[in-house]
Amino acid sequence: MDISSDYIKGFNDIGYTNIPIHSLIAFKSMDVTPAFVKSFMDAGYKDIAAHNIIALKSMDIKPSFLEGFKKLGFTDIPLNELPALKSSGVTPEYVASMQQKGFKSNNLRKYIQLKNSFN
Repeated sequence: MDISSDYIKGFNDIGYTNIPIHSLIAFKSMDVTPAFVKSFMDAGYKDIAAHNIIALKSMDIKPSFLEGFKKLGFTDIPLNELPALKSSGVTPEYVASMQQKGFKSNNLRKYIQLKNSFN
């Protein structure tokens, strides 16, 4: 996979250390960069498990996906919930439309269940 010491150093430089070798291989094969990981760290996520990074990258989830949810008051979304939101098609627009129709919950999992029930 051509994993260089510079590639590993890039992760170490942002404080993302002790990455298992199998995760480094997956990172490299998926073009995960230190900048990608740092963008989630900057969004407030700390101690991110490698498998979460892989899931986020595989679904093309970026911190910008969180912005619309934050505007609706969802400011503390667990990192492992983001792939479920994206894969089920729950977007900030969907949540807002359900809230306008009277379905209001502070639990995004409820919106995933609602979306899955009607699709």
